[in-house]
Amino acid sequence: SSWEIRASLGHAYARAGRMDDARRVLADLERDSQGRYVSSYLIAEVLVGLGEHDRALHFLERAYDERAGFLIWLHLWPRFDKLRGEARFAELLRKIGLPKDGSSARPVPQ
Repeated sequence: SSWEIRASLGHAYARAGRMDDARRVLADLERDSQGRYVSSYLIAEVLVGLGEHDRALHFLERAYDERAGFLIWLHLWPRFDKLRGEARFAELLRKIGLPKDGSSARPVPQ
């Protein structure tokens, strides 16, 4: 979807130091989410790029509550590497049934 592309662009902007551009993308995603479904996972993607780890974890936890499909890749997606040392991230992976080590093992049914 266009939101997925915009979230990837927002993350890339942040990683490239273009913080104003990344924040604009974030604001667009948050605004759009007021009127229709935009996965909280995508908002978290931009936030982690911006270094806003606490907010990113909040939105990932929301994505879990939403049952966002993207979460099945959370343990593999390098964009979230900065969160791997966080207890909340490890707990989220555990709840989803994913390995903590980034291996490609299949999710464990809960």
